[in-house]
Parts: sequence; C-alpha cells; structure tokens
Amino acid sequence: MTKTLHFIYTLTFIVGCIFPNIVLANAAELTALGKKSFMSDLGEKIFYRTDPELMDKVAFTKACNKHEGSTALGCFNGRKIFLFKIPEPQLEYMISVTAAHEMLHAAYDRLDKEEREKTDKLLLAVQKGITDADILEKIEDYRKRDASILPSELHSIIGTEILNLPSELEAHYLKYFLNRKALVRLSENYYQDLQARKVSLKNTDSRLDELKKDIELRAKILRTKQSHLNVLKREIDEEASRERIENFNTLATQFNRELKIYEQMIANYNALAKERNSRAKENKILYQALDSKI
Repeated sequence: MTKTLHFIYTLTFIVGCIFPNIVLANAAELTALGKKSFMSDLGEKIFYRTDPELMDKVAFTKACNKHEGSTALGCFNGRKIFLFKIPEPQLEYMISVTAAHEMLHAAYDRLDKEEREKTDKLLLAVQKGITDADILEKIEDYRKRDASILPSELHSIIGTEILNLPSELEAHYLKYFLNRKALVRLSENYYQDLQARKVSLKNTDSRLDELKKDIELRAKILRTKQSHLNVLKREIDEEASRERIENFNTLATQFNRELKIYEQMIANYNALAKERNSRAKENKILYQALDSKI
C-alpha cells in the first residue's frame, strides 16, 4: 500500500518593518498647515519665518536627532522648523499639533527679557497645578535631559496641551492662535490615537504569542503521531494484514485532518503577523512620541 507522505510545515514568522521614505511635501501643504493649526496672523508669520520644511524619515532624523528640544515629529533648531511628513492621511492632524508646538518655540525666542520673565512666572504657576501624569512625565524628561530648555518647552507644552489657563496666560497665547482650545482638543486626539494604537499592537502581540504556543504544541503532537505512523508503515511493509492496513488508514486519515488544522493555524498566524507588521510599519515613528518628546 502506497501512502502519500505528509511533512509538518516549518513555522514561518513574519518579522521586520521597513518604514518608507516619503516624498517631500509641496508648498501648498505648508501653506495650509498654519490654518490647520489654528494659528493667528502673527502665529503664521512666526511659523513661516522659520522656513518650515516637511521631510521624509531619513532627512528628518538627520536634521533633528541632535536637538535636545526635538519632538518625535518635529524640531526647531533656533532658526528653522523641521516636521516629519506622516505618510498616513488620517494622521495628518498630528503634523498640525507638532507645527503649533514648534512655532511656540520660535515665538518664545522672540520674547524680550521682560516678556519672557513674566511669561515664565505664569507658566510655572500653571505647571504646579498640572496633574496629568503623561504631561508631568514629559516635563520631567526635559528637565533631566537639559533644564535650560525647560522654559521654552513649558511654553510649547502648556500652550498646546492644557485646555484651561489663567486669563493672563490665555491672552498671551491669543496672540498666536485664533482658537487655542480647538488645538488642545486636537492634541488630546493625538495622544488618544497613539495610546490606542500602542494598546492594539500590544494586544495583537499577546495573541500572536498564544497562537505560537498552540502551533508549537500541535507540531510536537503531530511529529509524535507521524513517527508512530512511520512505524506502522514499516510493519505493514514487513507483514501486511487487513487489520493493520485498516488501522493505519484510520490513523492516517485522522493525522491528515489534524495536519490541515495545523496548516490553517499557521496561515492564520502569518495573516495576523502580516497585519500586525503592517500597522507597526505605519506607526513606527509615531510610537516614539509615547516615551517622551512632544
């Protein structure tokens, strides 16, 4: 009796994410960015005087990785603003938040000594009342890295992330924004989106770990059954009998059925891994913002 040999497939895990380079944005995108960030005429004037540039990953990393005050999506080097061009259209609003944050750095640099001292006092007073753990962690991170940049960072963080401010400080930001609270809500969406994506990826990783364990266990069982079938096949080759052949065929049919289930489990794993890596590829640089930065 000739039996088709069945081999247990080797598990193939999809790994690695390559974040694509993005074509540089044109002037129209930058022109619209000021409006999307709710900047006032003065805010736009300051923003565009920094000659802002939207960049792909390689160029952005080269431009911003040496700046202590850089965010995950933008940086201001004292003269020029660099922004990362997010490739997903549904996430473009994050560029608006980052543009506003960086513009406020440039605005802070323009304050004279008296204005800066007055603004710093107002910012410190607000800082003492901040209870949001993520914002406090971010502020502390900047303090540890370089305390000298903290006043400017407070100016950008508080201006783009704190909804309710004292009237005097609100009046200060009114010079730069037509609707600062709308910007803050955009910023809140930014972090909610990032957190949701991080949680989703973590849950998918847990699911993949579970599937991998199930696949490895089933592979071990199938190898044992395959070895047993090989023994039975040799016995039949040496001395065939109806009982042995029927028993072998029954076990072989069961093995083939279980092997198909095993193969489907691998296919399901790889499909989920491919989906996971696609999302990780899409969000790779965005997750950096959860650890510190903006």
